[in-house]
Amino acid sequence: MLERCGASNSLLVFDFDGTLAPIGKDARSVQLRAGTRRALADVAARYPTAVISGRSRADVLARLGGIPLRAVIGNHGLEPSPGAQQYRSLLRTWFPKLRDALEGVPGVSLENKLYSLSIHYSDAKNARNAHKAIRAAIADLGSEASCIESDGVIDVLPAQAPHRGNAVASLCEAFGVDSAIYVGRDAADEQTFDAPGGRAQPEPGENKGPALIAIRVGRSGGRKAGYYLSAQSDVDRLLKSLLLARPSPERLRT
Repeated sequence: MLERCGASNSLLVFDFDGTLAPIGKDARSVQLRAGTRRALADVAARYPTAVISGRSRADVLARLGGIPLRAVIGNHGLEPSPGAQQYRSLLRTWFPKLRDALEGVPGVSLENKLYSLSIHYSDAKNARNAHKAIRAAIADLGSEASCIESDGVIDVLPAQAPHRGNAVASLCEAFGVDSAIYVGRDAADEQTFDAPGGRAQPEPGENKGPALIAIRVGRSGGRKAGYYLSAQSDVDRLLKSLLLARPSPERLRT
């Protein structure tokens, strides 16, 4: 599979937390391992490569400094996007509502990422009660709000905003690729595996578009990805395999 991608015009897309970088209890301290950084830089010199993160674009860019990526997209595919300022205005009304609703819930903190909000509860002694309070506060925002759950955090986004799947489809079109590999680990990444025009096996009569090869980090049931890595540390082996599949830098399509 990787050999075919190495021989074709393939796009590589990676999530950041828990995929390129190990998950940390304190999100502010999460960084790439030195070996991952070197391998990712080498891969990005050989393939069109992008990162899509739930972090703000500025945040994840700072953690990827110096790597020659073709695109870095933040806020789960929303940043940048044509309607980003509209969504930012909506978040300005949500932030004080959630802050007031969750002010008395122990171990809960609210992070404003401009185009989405992250509600952290990994420090809560009673995670079940904290989770229940958070979901109730989000429900009070109405149908315009959607959420994505991960380990100890719930992200709140506008329901109509672009998601990771839309971002991958746009990148495939922009770079004119034949195929794409997406590597991710949680519920947010599931949106990507159904990216328009990006399914490996489309319905009969449907326009195939670029083939999407989805790889998840961690083996678990109910996932849509066709391949998996047993642990986050295995991403380094994947990067090295991609280098072996395309051993010399080639001129990338603009």
